[in-house]
Amino acid sequence: MELLPKTVSAEETSQDCFGPDVFISKEDETRYAQRLRPSILPREEDLPLDMTWEEEGKIKARLARLRITYYKALKPECARERELKEPEEYTDVELRKEFYFKRLEEDASFEWFVHPDDTYKAGLNDYQRIAPRNFLPYSGRNLYRYHNEYRSRYHTYKIDAVYVKYYAEISEKIKWITEYLHLERRTKFVNKDTRAWRQALRIATGFPHMTVRLAAFAYNEYILEMDKDASLKDIGLLYFEIWRRVAKKNLSYMEAVKEVYEMDKFDVHKRRLDGELKGVPVIATIKEYMHYVARQGGIDVKTEEDKARDVFRELSVSMHKTMNMAQYAQKKLDLADELKLDKEGGVVPLERPFEF
Repeated sequence: MELLPKTVSAEETSQDCFGPDVFISKEDETRYAQRLRPSILPREEDLPLDMTWEEEGKIKARLARLRITYYKALKPECARERELKEPEEYTDVELRKEFYFKRLEEDASFEWFVHPDDTYKAGLNDYQRIAPRNFLPYSGRNLYRYHNEYRSRYHTYKIDAVYVKYYAEISEKIKWITEYLHLERRTKFVNKDTRAWRQALRIATGFPHMTVRLAAFAYNEYILEMDKDASLKDIGLLYFEIWRRVAKKNLSYMEAVKEVYEMDKFDVHKRRLDGELKGVPVIATIKEYMHYVARQGGIDVKTEEDKARDVFRELSVSMHKTMNMAQYAQKKLDLADELKLDKEGGVVPLERPFEF
């Protein structure tokens, strides 16, 4: 006999109120939403646009001094070679002649930049203007899943800090949903998805600055993250097994792929392996990914198998994954500490809708 799902009221806050059998009513979902800050559709006047020449000059000079400070800490020897002075030693006129040292951002080690449009938005503070770099040097790959969307939300330091904590909490408390990701989405998954979302919404009521839309964004990104993890199950071992057959057994690449395809280990990747064998056009082949990991990890035919296995396990997943908004926000929080940015203030723009 199937047990009835446990029903949770809006007043319950116990740790036990999470899981696939915990039911939260539609009425309680509405109550949770009402306890959060309202979600408001965006308007063109989200951010003030008027800025005097004097204000613009001060902002550009301040950002230039941040670039110099960061670069001198990042590459002290290169800074000495460039004969960079201390940031406060430059006059605003000197900074303008140097084009506010925007060229420093071109260094591959520079981990942030300021989008040209954001310099001129008067309502932003420096924390909101600074954005983490979105590409991995020498790979051509983007680091973040929806970088432009994350950047243009213009979260304040406080909102980013809350979002990071909220994402971590739903990742822990509704992790049970990962057991149901394999279900057909149009029918069987819907019930569990609804339960997980309502539990995530209840968690959101315990965080300041949260809105329904922001909570929903975090929840959807979490589901995307778990979906991606499931699709990458044993990907490092897959690459290792192919590499091992080529490097240690002297098989041709296609012979190695065929052997691995016929193994019972990699059901998740059967379609990719089949496509590799048939030469189906893709953006990057398994062979290219495998060689990239080998180069990054310093693997060659003389590498011991145990060491090679560890390298493939460590590097393969990150190569296929882009980072989410929680990771983007955490990077900004780290940069704020490093650059000693003002953590107060900054306009709070109206929320922007986003389609997954």
